[in-house]
Amino acid sequence: MRDATNSWYAMRDLDDEEIAALIAERKQCPEDWREKLTPRPAKGVRHATGRFTAMGAAGHEFTVLTRLLPADYLNFSAILRFDDTDGAQYNLLRCNGIHGQHTNNIEKEQGLEPAVFVDRFHVHRATERYQARGFDIETYAEPTDEYNDFWGAVAHLLRLGSFDIPPEAQMTFEDLGTEVDR
Repeated sequence: MRDATNSWYAMRDLDDEEIAALIAERKQCPEDWREKLTPRPAKGVRHATGRFTAMGAAGHEFTVLTRLLPADYLNFSAILRFDDTDGAQYNLLRCNGIHGQHTNNIEKEQGLEPAVFVDRFHVHRATERYQARGFDIETYAEPTDEYNDFWGAVAHLLRLGSFDIPPEAQMTFEDLGTEVDR
């Protein structure tokens, strides 16, 4: 949950309309996007990570981040983050691998689906309702069959996040769905 006393979490709530507009804003992948998103280990850190930044067509700044646990290739995340002008950062989308159980607390309280799921690939989405209840912006998640590996999750995130891939890019979305760097 967000902690209002911690300056890291002292940010404004985004409403669903703003979230949708930020996700839909056209963004351009850099020429070397695949290289930048390839997770690399860092000393003292359990997960290998990658990242690039991109400006949206409306002038907003975004960061795409990847995280992969080298000991478990199904434990990963591909994240679309909005970097606001005031320094606040909002995870708008997060395509996750398999890492145990996820609970959507509001849906569980209201007896709605999807409330709880276990060991499923899933997509976290920023929502106004979870922020209003004091949770992290991207707490809500839905299981997905749209990908089944790290690069498939990256491709799905880039599609959902309205990214344009340069024509001379290293690989296509179709290529990404079949290759996994190990």
